[in-house]
Amino acid sequence: MRAGVTRPGRRKPTDGRTGLTTMETATNQDVMEQLAKLYEEVFRHDGYGEIRLEMKILRRGQKEVIIHCGKQYRFVVDFVKQPGMG
Repeated sequence: MRAGVTRPGRRKPTDGRTGLTTMETATNQDVMEQLAKLYEEVFRHDGYGEIRLEMKILRRGQKEVIIHCGKQYRFVVDFVKQPGMG
């Protein structure tokens, strides 16, 4: 959630914005709220801005969602594959 790369097994302090650590599970709603907040921030910025979204499959039916926007905002989200999903 804070800038920088997170090493597996190490806990970082909680992020003041989301209250989550890199080891806690987030919800899709947490990710969408952060993405919307960053979109508004970049949209209002008087200059160039970039947002990039990255997803990685983890064990235990989870995905890691990383939002890059000057900083990295990392979330681990529970994922259950639905019938008909590719």
